[in-house]
Amino acid sequence: MTFKQDNQTITVIPLYDAYQSYVDAALNKPTENGALFEKYVLAENERVRKQEKVSEQSGVYNPLDQPTNNLKYLKESVTYLKKT
Repeated sequence: MTFKQDNQTITVIPLYDAYQSYVDAALNKPTENGALFEKYVLAENERVRKQEKVSEQSGVYNPLDQPTNNLKYLKESVTYLKKT
């Protein structure tokens, strides 16, 4: 999705598939939650940042960069977002 705001073009790059892969894997191996989050979500996030030449804001806390223990809610959220 791309839109303009204050004379800037902003592109939103969803990571739905990465989160879906993470949820599916973590539901099967909940003890590997953190490692699976790094493998699926953080690795894809880094790949997209490099591809799109997006810099990370250093020192800024982002709750989306942390694995969750509520995988059921995340799965529901990803399913909902993919529909919209």
